[in-house]
Amino acid sequence: NKTKNANRCSWPLYIDTEGTYPRLSKESKLSLITIFDVSSKMVYLFRTFHLNHAQLKAIRIAMKELEQDRNLVTFGPETSLQLDKEERKELKIEKLRTLDIQQGTGMSLKKLVDDWAGVKIFKTETMSDWTVPKLRHDQLHYAAMDAIALHYINIQSDVDWSFNPPKMLNPDSTFRTPTFFNPSKPNSAQLKMLRDICDDLEYMKDVVDWMQEFDVCITLEKIRKKLEAVRTWEKYWKLVVERQVHCMEDIRTSRQRDRDQLDKHLARKTFSSAAIRDIIYFAGKHRFSKTAGDEIFDLISKNCASQDGFLGEDFLEKLRKVLVGNSRTAYFDLESRVFKNQYHYTELDHIGHCITGDMGCNHCGHS
Repeated sequence: NKTKNANRCSWPLYIDTEGTYPRLSKESKLSLITIFDVSSKMVYLFRTFHLNHAQLKAIRIAMKELEQDRNLVTFGPETSLQLDKEERKELKIEKLRTLDIQQGTGMSLKKLVDDWAGVKIFKTETMSDWTVPKLRHDQLHYAAMDAIALHYINIQSDVDWSFNPPKMLNPDSTFRTPTFFNPSKPNSAQLKMLRDICDDLEYMKDVVDWMQEFDVCITLEKIRKKLEAVRTWEKYWKLVVERQVHCMEDIRTSRQRDRDQLDKHLARKTFSSAAIRDIIYFAGKHRFSKTAGDEIFDLISKNCASQDGFLGEDFLEKLRKVLVGNSRTAYFDLESRVFKNQYHYTELDHIGHCITGDMGCNHCGHS
């Protein structure tokens, strides 16, 4: 019921079954039905080995009803899910329509998921007993893995499930339409939301100093154009939006990584030459607020502002303009001189000695 009543989704339900062969029969008895729902990231395991014929018939009827809301993707025909001919005639219903992802390739699931998605799976429970009172952990993993593997084949990529929505890891897959994907048109509320996002991106682009955040502005413009296209390109709008979510997440992660590195320097007050270069680089790549810039500049220059001109007022003044005033001219000058070693490392290390008191400073006498 939970799967059937879920909101309509463009992704299919991936279905796999496990059977048990009775000792005195060549027919397989349906023992387990596995259903994977991508949107909820849930795998449902339904044990059926203990059910009688009438109960199995009810399940097969329910599968037919489920077909009305979602596409059902299987590996092979999965005949065990079908009502027999007499039952269909009695109920006046058609055969269950499943979409076979094997598509006559003749390849095994293990080989297909490896060739198409680059994902290796290990199948050790092929002849497992699925009628035991309690399934082992490796049996549960095996059953779930087969259903999830169908999604890897469908999108031809491995997936990072920690993202919401899940992120395809094969770059080529982000531009490839899945084999089975039933796009639904956005409703009026969703289209309005997309228009609002476009407006917000336009506003962000206007208020950001393009000289300081040039790379961000380029990215924002690309996203805006794609979102604009989504409003008229309804067929695969959901996939396009998901890709932009992941794009923004990548930008956020990159900026956070830089920020973590800066915080580490500031917390330890380890202003070595390398640390100074990191801070200058961060200031050039991301804007400091005036308050933050003042605090960082004070930390660096507190004991070193004017010691016989050794540090040079030119260096400190440009550093102040970079940290406090976000000056691009000063940044480019420091970048060309510091990163190309036109300022001697001893000058930068002198800052670290004076602030941390590390071994004293031979140039200004500070301990």
